[in-house]
Amino acid sequence: MSRKTIPSNVKEFSPVIYPRLLWVAKSLDNLGDYFVFLSNSNSDKEVSFEDMVDDIDNGGGIMVTCKVMRKSDNKLGVMVIFVDLDDFNPSVIPHEAVHVADYYYEQLGMYTQNFCDGNESYAYLVGWAGGCISKTVSELKAEEYDD
Repeated sequence: MSRKTIPSNVKEFSPVIYPRLLWVAKSLDNLGDYFVFLSNSNSDKEVSFEDMVDDIDNGGGIMVTCKVMRKSDNKLGVMVIFVDLDDFNPSVIPHEAVHVADYYYEQLGMYTQNFCDGNESYAYLVGWAGGCISKTVSELKAEEYDD
């Protein structure tokens, strides 16, 4: 019997060319059972799930982006978590997508370029992350209408 590596409320995405994953969580349910949450300022430092939830509850945001490691195989990545779908608006998607791209660039030692240099790889990564988040939003909204 194989162990489930992510809960059903989480979607997993791989950018293929970068050795990190993106997870988009529809809720906070069971995330602490599957993921280790890492400090945004020090990726080697673990943050308790309870402390992370308290920070989210006190932040008042619609979505939050966190550094994580999957417990089943120690794969690193970043997770975007829906905190308040009722207050969701489309401007949140590019905001969180930039956080995702910043995570990838920080973790992999990459640097953005100036506008005149095109900054294409960063722009494509932001677009990819935004598409993953948008796909999850669409699925959530469809589920909401089905209920």
